[in-house]
Amino acid sequence: MAWLRNTGVELTEDGIATDEFLETSLPGVFAAGDVADFHDVTLGFRHTHGNWGNAFRQGELAGRNVVNPGSPEPYRSVTSYGIRNLGLAIAMVGHASGGPGIEAVSRPDPAGATYACFFLRENRLVGAVLINRPDDRPVITALIRDGVPLSEAAQVGLADPKFDITSLVA
Repeated sequence: MAWLRNTGVELTEDGIATDEFLETSLPGVFAAGDVADFHDVTLGFRHTHGNWGNAFRQGELAGRNVVNPGSPEPYRSVTSYGIRNLGLAIAMVGHASGGPGIEAVSRPDPAGATYACFFLRENRLVGAVLINRPDDRPVITALIRDGVPLSEAAQVGLADPKFDITSLVA
């Protein structure tokens, strides 16, 4: 993104800085998709998310905000990506990686041939990687979307393959 240097567009280590409306530091200029290092109002921090569904939804919203500057909408979406490969159902939901203040909790289950890794920040789930756990995806999405605070017991329970994740949804 060297071509953006000296244009007034704020750049971060991960991309083009945007606010929750996907507007850059230059009024009326928006960024979306893989390059948008956006303020995520759902998670409460800035990050990028590189998948087709996220890029599509961000592009659509940025377009609406360009033509409606008086009433912009914030970007609110729990992004996810899923694929079947080598007999495995793999899904990533939300911010499925580390970062400042993010704790990872692994949940291996060799007997059930499943695995999950949950990412927590300030006692809330912000992301997950799921392998052969398709039924958990909507529950994880709801927990992230709703910002459900997790008790210490629930956080410990996430590591236990026998813990029922659906018990965390009201």
